[in-house]
Amino acid sequence: IEVLQPNGDRRASTAADVATAARLADAIPAVGFYWPMLSAQDHPATAPLHELLASYPNTVKHVQTETVMGARPARYAVEMARVLAGDEATLRARPPLSALICTIAPLAQDDEGMEGALVLAGAGIPVGFMSMATAGSTGPATIPGTVVAGDAEIVAALALVQLVHPGAPVFHSLMTGMMDPRTGAYLATPWENEIAYVVGVELAHAWGVPTLAGVFGTDARTPGWQAAAEAAVALTLCALAGAETGSGMGLLESCTLFTPEQLVLDADLHERVRC
Repeated sequence: IEVLQPNGDRRASTAADVATAARLADAIPAVGFYWPMLSAQDHPATAPLHELLASYPNTVKHVQTETVMGARPARYAVEMARVLAGDEATLRARPPLSALICTIAPLAQDDEGMEGALVLAGAGIPVGFMSMATAGSTGPATIPGTVVAGDAEIVAALALVQLVHPGAPVFHSLMTGMMDPRTGAYLATPWENEIAYVVGVELAHAWGVPTLAGVFGTDARTPGWQAAAEAAVALTLCALAGAETGSGMGLLESCTLFTPEQLVLDADLHERVRC
């Protein structure tokens, strides 16, 4: 993830940026939990743990990691959450941490991701699985076909966790994309694909689990009308379908560029839809 600076230059994000964004998110009522929008690229080997270390002292809100992978990092993440919770009972009753693990399209799971997920789930940490199957490349050419493939990936991972840790808290996240047929580029929020996000909400509820919906992180390159239009459509549809949570506030260029201004604008959109 890159950070857009006031002068228009871009740079790789750092642990300090994760901390700054956490403080900003902590101050915005529309943000219910902190989903780090940046990465600690100044700590390449241990970035996921440094992201947690930067997040916890700078927000009182729940933190959701989308980068902890593998059994050993997951054990460290559990220990950090246990220290924050104070004891084992509180960790399980009110965990300060949850995790999002990406499946591998088409129709596969990542070994490091699953190993980490099983460690986290065993400690009572809620674990969700996200499919980013892309219509035309890592998924079928049609949106319905890609939705079916992505849902299968998620359900397979959820079932595996339940086989090992029955009753473990899990959630479902379907964030399909589309391949630009002219360039091969990944697109997150063309209007056709935003329908898939609300279908993902309905599928999660059909399986009896909560959802992390795709609502922000648009394809726009700068804050402005495109970012607002694309986010507002997905946000409104997913809210009407009863999505429990959503992600991507503050992110542009298909979740690869962060600006504080976009975080504030996305929060305003959320409040307008909520009211």
